[in-house]
Amino acid sequence: MKKASSLQDKLVVENTKAIMTALQAAGITMVVVSYSGGGDSGQIENHAIQGVDGYPEDVVVSLNNTHPDFVDYQNASKSTYQTDLRGAIEDMAWIYVNTLNPNFCYSPDPEDIDNDEDYFSYGEVTFDVAKGMIAHDEIS
Repeated sequence: MKKASSLQDKLVVENTKAIMTALQAAGITMVVVSYSGGGDSGQIENHAIQGVDGYPEDVVVSLNNTHPDFVDYQNASKSTYQTDLRGAIEDMAWIYVNTLNPNFCYSPDPEDIDNDEDYFSYGEVTFDVAKGMIAHDEIS
């Protein structure tokens, strides 16, 4: 299973580079995406964009699929898709929230996990173009 993890990490790094390149080309210096919810009820609340007023509509980003339904981890093969910049930001934000924050989908309380109760949280995912990085800050 180590192979799957390293391939998924590689795909996330490639996606991060593609998004940062697109943001820089669009003149966007930072995006802060606010989210709330848990499990199947999570949603993006807001996009705070610095550098320009809104996302340009003509920017298309090619991203790697990271979901196991679209990636053959055993054979290290991948598939890609294209989306607009806003879609790329939202897709990557959810990757950070769901993959890098195991508490988002389920409560960290073992008693709640046994009852299969969703864990509600809210937070922010920051895309910092100058630093070339994405940071996740769960507020609750």
